[in-house]
Amino acid sequence: MPGSEVFIAADVGGTKTELGIFTIKSDMPHLVKKERFLNSQFRSLKEVVERFLSGENLKKKYLPFLSLGIAAPVDEGTIRLTNLNWTIDTEELKREFNVGNVYAINDIVACAWGIPLLKSEELFTLNEGVRKKGNIAIICAGTGLGEAIVVYSRGRYIPVPSEGGHADFAPQTPVEVGLLFYLKEKYGHVSYERVASGQGIKNIYDFISLERLIPARIKERFEKEDPPSVITEEALKEYGDLACRETLDIFVSVLAREAGNLALKGLAKGGVYVGGGIPARILSALKNDKFMHSFVSKGRFRDFLKEVPVHVILKPDVVLFGAAHYGVSRQLNRELKI
Repeated sequence: MPGSEVFIAADVGGTKTELGIFTIKSDMPHLVKKERFLNSQFRSLKEVVERFLSGENLKKKYLPFLSLGIAAPVDEGTIRLTNLNWTIDTEELKREFNVGNVYAINDIVACAWGIPLLKSEELFTLNEGVRKKGNIAIICAGTGLGEAIVVYSRGRYIPVPSEGGHADFAPQTPVEVGLLFYLKEKYGHVSYERVASGQGIKNIYDFISLERLIPARIKERFEKEDPPSVITEEALKEYGDLACRETLDIFVSVLAREAGNLALKGLAKGGVYVGGGIPARILSALKNDKFMHSFVSKGRFRDFLKEVPVHVILKPDVVLFGAAHYGVSRQLNRELKI
């Protein structure tokens, strides 16, 4: 194992946690090894980190820092995950694992820190737009729906976290109005996350299938596999299940509209980045006209949105690398550059 520059970074999501061993080369993070853990098999992040460090014979080794990208609002003290019954105490982690510093940021902010590390082949451009220096919007659809704005000011980029995914869902079609009332009965408050996320895909499918017969093969797969993954896989087949195809159409349209909302709220002249585990898996559905049609459908601001570059992040571990980049930058007292 390389010497004293070894540090640990983590992407702590609602479904899985990915941990990586990094070194610092040319003032940038360099991945040595990574491992993914299912959160359902652990009671806390501390247990995950302990398993990882023990497996790598690092448990008793001093680490200069641990850098975490967490799917939750991050503040001083205890951090509570939004879609998982975990709490994270950074001071406890620092004591338990002999770490010099523990840095914690929201996972979408970590995604912002990962953007400068992306290679050209790790992005797919849905809309070239007009490249300008300006604010950037990031929207990530995975277990939940994460959003952030990267503010551009006098040559500096400043990531600003948000919980915009929990803002009120605004239906635009008769079917979506029905979906709203269905979800309102189920949850009370209906946010964009209840529709434009992994849980949202299953919510849409359940609504679409209320008065339909669900095929036996779909039911069987739901019992053994992750339902949102089953639905998207079926939807992308040439002759896939009709309810799955309709579900994906609604999901793409709602995700695109909320991406457009975020671009307007943040005046994102610098572009919109669409990340998370789902968009890269359904890229063929995003590449047709439906996403961009829904994205730009904002009345008088249609022309403005036509000029906004829109990119899909294809790198699955961008949050892990972003958390690592943030940690290195904190150690070196360096600002974000995009």
